[in-house]
Order: sequence, then C-alpha cells, then structure tokens
Amino acid sequence: MPPSSQQQHALAPDARHAPAVTPASQRLRFGFPRDYLVKMLQQKIVEQLYIGGEACIIGCRDDAGAFRALDEGDDFDGPDFSLRLRHTVGSHQVFDHEIDLDVGLLLGSYVLTVRGHRFDIGFMPTLDEAMLTTATRWIIRNLDTAAQLR
Repeated sequence: MPPSSQQQHALAPDARHAPAVTPASQRLRFGFPRDYLVKMLQQKIVEQLYIGGEACIIGCRDDAGAFRALDEGDDFDGPDFSLRLRHTVGSHQVFDHEIDLDVGLLLGSYVLTVRGHRFDIGFMPTLDEAMLTTATRWIIRNLDTAAQLR
C-alpha cells in the first residue's frame, strides 16, 4: 500500500516517489505511424530503381536545413521527412538527390505531399499498394524536379 501524502512528507527526500510525467510533456503518438509509409516508399523506390537499400536513406532536416539521417531507434514520426538518394557505379555518380516529403494522416489515409503534388494512400483495412506505387513512379519520373534544389 503506498504511503499517504502525510506519510510521504515524513519520508526522507530520497525515499519519495519521483513526480509523475505530465501528459503535456509526452509526445502524442497515434496508431498509424507516419514513418511506416516512408519506409514502404523507400522500399518501393529501391525496388523500382534496382538499387541497394543503402542508396536510399530516410532522414529529416535539422534546424539549419541540412539532411540528418534517421537511425532505427530514433523516435521521429514526422510529419516532415527527407529521402536521400545516392547511387554510384564505379567512380561515376549516377545521381545524388534529397527529396522532401510531408506525411499527414486523414480519415484512414496517409496524405503524402511531394513538391506540391498530393497522394492519398489509404491504409484501412490495408495499405493501398497501387497508390503507393503511383507515388513512387511519380517521384522517380520527376527526380530532378522533386529533389531539393541545392
């Protein structure tokens, strides 16, 4: 049985319970993580371009606007993501692009926006593979214009 508030005040400071985390300090998460869509998009791009997974890196922009790769353990869930596409054959760099993505959630759909082009990709009851493929093909066809200008 936990001590009453009067008993708790009588305890030594080290023996008191730590203050509870306030709900405002906790990050809000919903049942459908945005990073899932970005991982599926990454996988589709790798398949469509016939490149290795290390050539397409998921990341985000830091405060200065520079690309920062996300690690598996990172607790980042957007909505702003970036994909870095780098592919080299021998000593020749085929492409080096950074594509900024905005991923939202709206009524059973992911809303993917790339350079003002919007894709509604349903996820209820399953992820809409056809629309995900459409978005992937649009990104690949428009790599030069979809990529961040540097």
